[in-house]
Amino acid sequence: MIKDIASFKMGPTFDFGNFVNAVIDEKSFDKLASFIDAAKNDPSVEIIAGGTYDKSEGYFISPTVIVAKDPKYTTMCEELFGPVVTIYIYESAKFS
Repeated sequence: MIKDIASFKMGPTFDFGNFVNAVIDEKSFDKLASFIDAAKNDPSVEIIAGGTYDKSEGYFISPTVIVAKDPKYTTMCEELFGPVVTIYIYESAKFS
């Protein structure tokens, strides 16, 4: 998965070779960036892909994968409209 994400081309919408484009607006960008920053500063989660963003020329958020130790971690409960996904690994004995 990490290798595939690293191959995603990111850029403006007029280049159809891009797989990931900018988020819709600055408000959305700032919200997603705040979730990424919170994850970076939280010892209970790990960012295994992405975790970067840049609004110098558009509102670009790198595809980001967060691994949470708590199924109720913020990004597991909030609906994020951007290239940020959170994974929680359930113990197979406790999953039904």
